[in-house]
Amino acid sequence: MSLRLLMLEDSAADAELVMHELKSAGFDFVVTRVDNREDYAAALDSELDIILADYSLPQFNAIEALDMRNDANIDVPFIIVSGSIGEDVAVAAIQSGADDYLLKDRLTRLGPAVGQALEQKAMRDERARTARELAESQERFRRVFEEGAVGMAIIDLDYRFIDVNEALCQMLAYERDELLKLNVRDVSHPDDYDVAAELFGRSLAGEIPSYRVEKRYIRKTGEHVWVQLSSSLVRDETGRALYAIGVLQDVTERRRAEQELQFLALHDTLTGLPNRSLFTDRLQHAISVATREGSSFGLLVMDMDRFKEVNDSLGHHAGDQLLQQVAARLRGVLREFDTVSRLGGDEFGVLPGGGALLDGTVRTTGKILAAMDMPFNLGEAKVDVGLSIGVAQFPEHGSDAETLLRRADVAMYVAKRNKFGYAIYAPGRRSGSASWPSTTSQRSSCAPAGSTAWRRWCAGTTPSAAISRPTSSCRWRSSPTS
Repeated sequence: MSLRLLMLEDSAADAELVMHELKSAGFDFVVTRVDNREDYAAALDSELDIILADYSLPQFNAIEALDMRNDANIDVPFIIVSGSIGEDVAVAAIQSGADDYLLKDRLTRLGPAVGQALEQKAMRDERARTARELAESQERFRRVFEEGAVGMAIIDLDYRFIDVNEALCQMLAYERDELLKLNVRDVSHPDDYDVAAELFGRSLAGEIPSYRVEKRYIRKTGEHVWVQLSSSLVRDETGRALYAIGVLQDVTERRRAEQELQFLALHDTLTGLPNRSLFTDRLQHAISVATREGSSFGLLVMDMDRFKEVNDSLGHHAGDQLLQQVAARLRGVLREFDTVSRLGGDEFGVLPGGGALLDGTVRTTGKILAAMDMPFNLGEAKVDVGLSIGVAQFPEHGSDAETLLRRADVAMYVAKRNKFGYAIYAPGRRSGSASWPSTTSQRSSCAPAGSTAWRRWCAGTTPSAAISRPTSSCRWRSSPTS
């Protein structure tokens, strides 16, 4: 590309000498020569690469031309080429922004002087471009920082807030000036602070370039909010850490939804009790602990008596209510660390916590049966139902979850078939056959041994239905303990 040259020279001969020297130095150029103020001013409006100016012209000189270039705010290299120039004038020209000056009788310096002036101009352009891009980048960051929908913070190396945006202030319910007086620890949940602080330390040490973590922050109101924090350090050109930028996104609703989904995956939606999957998982954990400690524990599996009759006579809605009330009573008599589960249908399971021995498991069984002794209110109907409970003991009756559940189930069906309150699995052998389970069985603790338990039933129904309505003719009748 040809060099666009503006030459301020009133001597055509001198102009030819200058152009000859430039060609000899290898420059390809297009020249515009002017010799007065008006033409020079007009030429400044065009695209130029360099200006070569004679110092002295009639009624005009190079210093004035240089001032005009400066006033026009044009960054074009300016070299003075003169027949004679004093040292004071040369210094004044350089101070005013001239790139160089040389004498006409030493034009061999012209080529190198032009080349150097163009290189310096290119360097200035590059610095200006870098500065412009940096300013644009800083402006973009500032707009994102101030107007962003997610919280953002600039944090110093002591974990203090240097700057925060409006979104973070709203997230944590603080005013900006309040947050700037705090550090990260002040607004972090104490259980979550160390995890993020450890990652920050690793980032400072150069082990990781950035990190992402989910943690809880404490709002000014005292509530906690779950936040996904993404943080990275800003370093200078030597690699020294200056500050950290944190992007904080409120994920409280997502965490709540995840917890709800996890709860639904492991709990019965009707009763809120752990489902079979969670019950089995806790049973396997109990087996692992008991195996390691050489201890034992009991397992209860229970089934509601006459649940189908309630469903058939009062409808599925009443059946659902009954299941919910049974679940509530089970929770009411069991300890906080016991696990009660709805295994499916009208079948429940209980895993007493604390490694209960057989006697303790039997006492728990008695509490459960006693809790079922009062009638259940299902709208206008009152229903008496009982439970049949099967008991199995680890490790006597099985060393794995599947076996224990199966044998407790066997004991439960024995209790139901024989109308006992509960039965304990006891392995035995029937003469002339393969190994066959037998059980020891007990009556419900709701009534003394050898007695009958009183169950309420209604005229027009069998005693086993045990359903009463306010409008029915009801009476009390003794029936076998269930």
